[in-house]
Amino acid sequence: MLQMTSELTPAQVLELNRRLAEANTLRLEQVRALLWGRRIAAILKRGRLRNDEEYHLVKGAVDDGGGPELNSDSMNLARRLVDSYG
Repeated sequence: MLQMTSELTPAQVLELNRRLAEANTLRLEQVRALLWGRRIAAILKRGRLRNDEEYHLVKGAVDDGGGPELNSDSMNLARRLVDSYG
């Protein structure tokens, strides 16, 4: 279900986050960080993408600006992995 949110526009993400905040629950980027942070860290530690699923996971993090799970060095590595995949 979370992967379906990758198709949302920035305006839609803002609206979703507003509604989630009103419901006193985690925002989208917080959920993504919790669920995907460990997995992305393992991929970056390995230094390569093994399949399309990992590509889309890392690309989503890059497209979101990295979020809390990616510092600047990790973000640079993630970009390189995404750019060289294929």
